Amino acid sequence: MRIRILVVDDHELIRTGLRLRLQGEDGFEVVGEAADAASACAMIGEKSPDIVVMDIGLPEQDGLAATRTIKTRWPKTRVLALTGMKPGTVARATLLAGVDGLVFKSEASDYLVRAVRTVMAGKVYFSPEAATALAPTLREPPPPMPATGEGKIDLSARERSVLKGLAEGLSYKELAAELGLSVKSIDTYRARLVKKLGCSSRAALVRCAVRLGLVSL
Repeated sequence: MRIRILVVDDHELIRTGLRLRLQGEDGFEVVGEAADAASACAMIGEKSPDIVVMDIGLPEQDGLAATRTIKTRWPKTRVLALTGMKPGTVARATLLAGVDGLVFKSEASDYLVRAVRTVMAGKVYFSPEAATALAPTLREPPPPMPATGEGKIDLSARERSVLKGLAEGLSYKELAAELGLSVKSIDTYRARLVKKLGCSSRAALVRCAVRLGLVSL
């Protein structure tokens, strides 16, 4: 059975390179290309690909937000994320968005084909650079958090919603739209969370969210 692939990247040259690399493999078929999230979703409905090779840094709606949409509307469709961003919390945010794998673009020529086959076998795949970026935040224990009452963290429902969204990799703008708040309000809530939880970085906020059961790995 052939693996049907949709390539999504806003740079035509990169899309062409990915298409040529993938369609040259036995059992692979590139059924379409898209330059943005909206076009990608429309093409998924039309072409029914098995897997979407998704650039994270798309214009307007980024690849992580697009992944959440895809996983909601087409839960059987696999998503393999690509990124040229610097390693860091991007690996954790990508995982929390629901992708099935992550490959840094600098490694795509070596690991892209293996990643597609691994993901289509029902496993999660991280290229060496992605795995290295993710490992520290997985190993590092959550920072100690102040407790109130019966050992519970004193967070309001809104603060929990903001923490969950930040941990899932939403931008301030996306989170503000989802919660019906201003970007300035999101920044204010984040400052409150940093003070209450002792989490100064986004990676630390992710670990706190995992500990509180707001997100899972």
